[in-house]
Parts: sequence; structure tokens; C-alpha cells
Amino acid sequence: MMKKCILIPDSFKGTMTSIQVSNIMKEVILSHWPDCEVVSIPVADGGEGTVDCFLQILGGEKISVQTKNPYMEEMDSFYGLAGEVAIIEMAAALGTKFYNAKGESFIPVGGTLSKVISIDNRETELLTKGIRS
Repeated sequence: MMKKCILIPDSFKGTMTSIQVSNIMKEVILSHWPDCEVVSIPVADGGEGTVDCFLQILGGEKISVQTKNPYMEEMDSFYGLAGEVAIIEMAAALGTKFYNAKGESFIPVGGTLSKVISIDNRETELLTKGIRS
């Protein structure tokens, strides 16, 4: 009999977040071993879903903000706020359709970052994946 399972999944890009994957895995495990203790630790590699993973572990909230895309059009973005730490996910701030071949397009990140800084002087984690800086 299985007594304990530790789940540490990443997302399935574009289909399921690591939190969704964790929930499905947990449900299936418990359907076979109802007394099993299941510990879920969803992870992300700095791309999509990273803020959600941090917030699930640290607690906190997701804050929606308006910023501008590289064409200076309004766009929706968000950041995470866990206590005094603000977490900005570049994948959410940029939107993959706005990357160029060199991964350059930081206007929306700057817009999101300025929203965080305007709230308070906070420690800010800028989470990146696949973007040259």
C-alpha cells in the first residue's frame, strides 16, 4: 500500500498549469489509494504559471494591472503580491506574441514594474525564461 506521494510537476505548455496537473495527479492517486498522503508542490521555470506557483506556496494575491504592449496599445497583465514581495512573470507581462527573434521587448515589463513600484518600495522578483537580458 502506498503511504505517501510527493508530486512536483511543471506545466504542460499552453494546456494545463502545474497546479492543474498536480490536482489531476492527486485525484487519480487518491482514487487508487484513498489513504495515501499526497503532497503537491507545483513548479514553474520562470515562464507561464510561475506567479501562480509562488502564490500557492507563499500565499498572497494576484493583482491585475493595465500596461502597454510594444505597439503602445493597452493590455492586461498581472503580478503576484506575497507579503512585501512582488513577483512579476515576464511571460505574462510581455505576451509571447510580442517577442522578437532576439527576445527583446521590455516595454510591458517596465509598465508592470512601474505599477508595482508605485504602490510601495517592495522587494521585487522578476522571473524570466527564454528572454535575453
